[in-house]
Amino acid sequence: MKRPPSSLPRPEWLDNRLLLILVVTFFLLAAGAYSSQPSRAAQASVPNSGAESAVLPQLEETPSPESTPIQPSRTPYPPELLANRRQTIGISLVAALLVLIVAGGVFSVFLRDRNSK
Repeated sequence: MKRPPSSLPRPEWLDNRLLLILVVTFFLLAAGAYSSQPSRAAQASVPNSGAESAVLPQLEETPSPESTPIQPSRTPYPPELLANRRQTIGISLVAALLVLIVAGGVFSVFLRDRNSK
């Protein structure tokens, strides 16, 4: 079945896969922006009206206790981490290798599709 001609021609690099990736990326970014709460700086810059003060809770700073400051000390590494350090590094290297393999496979498919057209 032949597609009817559209009023605006699509560039040849803009195919259905790219459109799907862009739409999914847009929805993920929109969902992340919708679900995140505004920062304190953003809340402070907006003047409070009667309706906004009913929706947003008013934050108050907790007073710090009047005591002598505690000096920080070095926290030793737990023995499990010291015993499994090589395994942790190995897991990170294998994960990076898998990412490179997947990226290389995707890149080779793009090159193959580009050369076949």
